[in-house]
Amino acid sequence: MSRESASSPASPETCAYSLRIGVTGHRNLSDAAGVAEAVARLLEQIEHTLRAQSRTPLDRVVVSPLAKGADRIVAEEVLKREGTSLEVLSPFPLDEYRRDFAEPDDLAEFERLLSRADLVRCVTTSPPPQNASDDEQSDWRNRGYLRVGRAVVDACEILIAVWDGKQARGMGGTADVIEYALRQRRTVIWVNASAPSSEPQLIPDWQPGGRPDADGVPTTAKALSPGYYQLDAYNRDASIGSEALDRAITSEQTSLQAHARNAGLPAESIRHVTDVLIAHFVRADRLAVHYRNNYVRATSGLFVLSALAVTVVVGQVLFFPNLLWIILLEILAMGTAVILWMWCRRSAWHEKWIHDRYLAERLRMAIFSLMLDQEDATPTSPPSQALPFYGGPQDWLLSTVRSIVETARAIPHKPAGFEATRQFVVEAWLDDQRRYHARNADRTHRAAHRGHRAGTVLFLVTLVMAVLHFLGVGHGEHGHAETGVSRLDVWITFLAIVLPTWGAAIHAIITQLELERIAARSEQMARLLDLVVERAREARSLDALREVVAEGQRVMGTENHEWWILLSFRQPVLPT
Repeated sequence: MSRESASSPASPETCAYSLRIGVTGHRNLSDAAGVAEAVARLLEQIEHTLRAQSRTPLDRVVVSPLAKGADRIVAEEVLKREGTSLEVLSPFPLDEYRRDFAEPDDLAEFERLLSRADLVRCVTTSPPPQNASDDEQSDWRNRGYLRVGRAVVDACEILIAVWDGKQARGMGGTADVIEYALRQRRTVIWVNASAPSSEPQLIPDWQPGGRPDADGVPTTAKALSPGYYQLDAYNRDASIGSEALDRAITSEQTSLQAHARNAGLPAESIRHVTDVLIAHFVRADRLAVHYRNNYVRATSGLFVLSALAVTVVVGQVLFFPNLLWIILLEILAMGTAVILWMWCRRSAWHEKWIHDRYLAERLRMAIFSLMLDQEDATPTSPPSQALPFYGGPQDWLLSTVRSIVETARAIPHKPAGFEATRQFVVEAWLDDQRRYHARNADRTHRAAHRGHRAGTVLFLVTLVMAVLHFLGVGHGEHGHAETGVSRLDVWITFLAIVLPTWGAAIHAIITQLELERIAARSEQMARLLDLVVERAREARSLDALREVVAEGQRVMGTENHEWWILLSFRQPVLPT
């Protein structure tokens, strides 16, 4: 039964995690059977660690060049498990690579595993050198082996290294690949090729030329696979109640269906979107709003409580010097700030906010890209101008978006006409996002302006208090019996000290929430999207519309990526 006719929309299905396992290791093993047993035990240990108390399905991808020895052993052992796919990375074009396997049995084993591959990719673009010396040929091949080893590292999350612990005996050897993997911060698990019966070890660090440091394999999902841990936390997140989520999904579906009717699109044309993507988008969007609100309240609360603590202690010293119990209120305010900070960090509100918002915005783009049957409906690579040392979204977010989109793409749907599709994409997405950014720019500008105005008022009042204090206003106008509360000069001193504290708190909140920068970015986004909307309305063919939509994706994708970078540096901090 479709959601249009259902009494209640179905909640989104649990997202599966794609665990990508790479392999590096020796071709010639003295105890291949022992290595196979060690790898099997290791895989069981990994699965037990990840599946403990989780509800997230686990898909496996093994990435291997399928060279003799370790490459094939690890690939074979992973492929024995249900829900596993194989990606083969070749150091050379396949015909050239097959020359590595001179023995018929060796080549036959390679072909058998190659036939099971879901993806085969060659990492070398240059042809083998012609009329080259043996040394030049050898150098070209060694560079290919190093290149494919690094490509395996880049394509995996966990690298299983079947290694004897010795230095590489040539360019592209196992030790070279391990060193690269550690630089890329991959999880490297060492299966000792010389003593496979020994327990596998995690290699956290290694200085070439010495023996690697080694620890036991992590026994928690958070340490072994942070991506799996985070996706499982997302899948288990019940912060939005099922009834509230169902109402939000129904509302979003109704809105999208209304846009479709206005554009003249039949309901069957958006079925793949309403049946899959909407539920996932709404859940991610609502969770992002929930955690953003928590983060904003916590961040603002930290600075307010700190200013309140200063206010209390200054008031106690000036007005009630004999009532030491009032200091307990200062301690209470500061203690509450510490508890709030720890709660915010422990609950990962900031991290969950930017994760969920990124997921929601990528799914929003995919909803309308799929309407045009675009092959690349989920552009997930960072913008070309992004510097590599700025951390972007984690791999689990990117693979989750791709998985959801491919599920939606597989649902049969009725193609729509060009005019109706164009109107739907423009009105329900491009122009809607333009209007959102215009409203957000205005709203955030006004919030920043209110904060600056309050800060200015506090500064001016403080200046007046300083001038009055300098002029001696209130000094000598009180009797000995007067208390601090009734003395004008004490009040002037109190305000001169306390008001700057509150002004600093307001400024810190504005800075921490990046109000001015976000307002400027939304203002610029509204202008850029205005041009995209204009071009989309002028499109006269499906291909032209696809080009405009791709441009819209690039604009919004870049903004989404830069927003991630901007906010990732705004972890909640205790005021100092």
